[in-house]
Amino acid sequence: MTWRKVPEALIEYLDDATRRFGCEKKKMFGCPCYLVSGRIFAGAFQESVFLHLGDQDRRKLAATAPWVR
Repeated sequence: MTWRKVPEALIEYLDDATRRFGCEKKKMFGCPCYLVSGRIFAGAFQESVFLHLGDQDRRKLAATAPWVR
């Protein structure tokens, strides 16, 4: 499997989406990650986005977005 860089459009989308949370942006393993109080809550890898959510929020999101695991 060939590693692919996170598309710039996805990084810009995440920057905009996370701006209101006042989070810190860092690169980890060359990919953008977004932290609140020093803890990762979102990031991207290749063409995918990951979110760190609690069980209740994950269930709410999964109910409206079938691609959520």
